[in-house]
Amino acid sequence: PFIELGREFIATVPYELEGWSKGVDLSEEKPEELEKEVKGRLKEIADLYQNKDIEGLAREHYKRSIEFAQAYHFNTKENSASWESELQEALNESKSIEVLSGKMKLMANGKLVTILINDGAFRCESIIRSDTGDSYDFYPQYFYRPSHGAKLEVIR
Repeated sequence: PFIELGREFIATVPYELEGWSKGVDLSEEKPEELEKEVKGRLKEIADLYQNKDIEGLAREHYKRSIEFAQAYHFNTKENSASWESELQEALNESKSIEVLSGKMKLMANGKLVTILINDGAFRCESIIRSDTGDSYDFYPQYFYRPSHGAKLEVIR
């Protein structure tokens, strides 16, 4: 037996998360050019994983990590150290990083874009994958464009 109580409340927090809410509508861009740009960004990030460049990965994911830590009320220093150590452990386990083929997907009313594996056992997984020997790890990357003409950024 158990008792379940339901209540509503308003939480006031000392921050406001922007996320990708002010991003550009990518569905208005030319699909061929957008897909080429997304593939380029995924290749850049895959190279960072391949080279085990934690500083480069931290730069790519900085805004995302900050907003994630704020949303979950994490201690920023502890969260940063934890993220870095988990990433280092995952990179040490991987034998190789590969970029697979896939299909571009627009999401969130056209504000987010990525490329996902289109079919097979790994359908809808990221095209960036590492082989650990006995399994695969996938590194999903979702992008938005903060303003017209700006470079695609990892979502926040």
